[in-house]
Amino acid sequence: MRWWSDLWLKEGFATYMSYLAVDKVEPTWNIKDLIIAREIQKAMSIDSEDFYHFLSDNDLQTPDDILSLYDIITYSKGAAVLRMLANTLTESVFKEGVQSFLKAYQYNSAETQDLWSHLQRVVDKNSLDIPVAEVMDTWTEQSGYPLITINTESGEVSQEHFNMDRGQQLWQIPIKVMKSGSGEIESHLLTVGGPVSKPVYQCEENEWIIANVNCTGYYRVNYDPENWEKLLQQLETDHRKIPTLSRAQLIDDAFNLARFEYVNITLALNTTKYLLNDTEFMTWESARENLFHLILMFDRSEICGAMKVRLNQINAV
Repeated sequence: MRWWSDLWLKEGFATYMSYLAVDKVEPTWNIKDLIIAREIQKAMSIDSEDFYHFLSDNDLQTPDDILSLYDIITYSKGAAVLRMLANTLTESVFKEGVQSFLKAYQYNSAETQDLWSHLQRVVDKNSLDIPVAEVMDTWTEQSGYPLITINTESGEVSQEHFNMDRGQQLWQIPIKVMKSGSGEIESHLLTVGGPVSKPVYQCEENEWIIANVNCTGYYRVNYDPENWEKLLQQLETDHRKIPTLSRAQLIDDAFNLARFEYVNITLALNTTKYLLNDTEFMTWESARENLFHLILMFDRSEICGAMKVRLNQINAV
């Protein structure tokens, strides 16, 4: 890196690649999926606060400013954003672009824009319509992350800054969506605040939709009440119709949406009711973390005892 403002590029890559390397050696361990619980969800839990720095922060004046960059944003959000980019470009395109970048700068210092340039060359070679720098600068040069809201009746989707102040920042968001029944994943780029109408978001009476499939993106998703209810029903009847990583993210999104008063806490708690039928670690870990946070909030209140009993039931499974 040429300057400390690009520290995220070094440490974010190191964090992301640590999961890929172990997964390559022992694919049966599913270590690659653990990045969601250990890095992405933890980063998102604090990145919704206004006082955290940009990934690529040029306002560094003192040694203390530099030291402050060694935090969960640089390491974990950095890894999450790179993972999102790899899933957007496809792993083969991302790998080729990174190899080109590393070869070009193996004996020299580089900065974030150098990586974008090398990735763009491979993107263009593969005839992909993705302006890498234009998209990724919205993730590295501003703090926080977006919430997208989907209305399955009108087919509208919109975005806003996910924090208490509901800020005005906008991102270029690579979205992956899946409808019930088909199992097919559709991808597109949301570039405006919205609302924007797209047929892919409109559901029939017996259909549900889920976005951020397999938690490949660094954003949260809210739905209209009808779609939430259909998703809860699907979890109760056959949770396997929803991918494991998407189930884990549904739980985490619901609890954080409740925390910021987008949805009622009852909805969040209802996302955990089906768990006795789910044997996947990722979904249990997501529920455990969020229920533990609730216990801390309601410590010494009249409902704390009942909440601890419920959490003990979950931990005992």
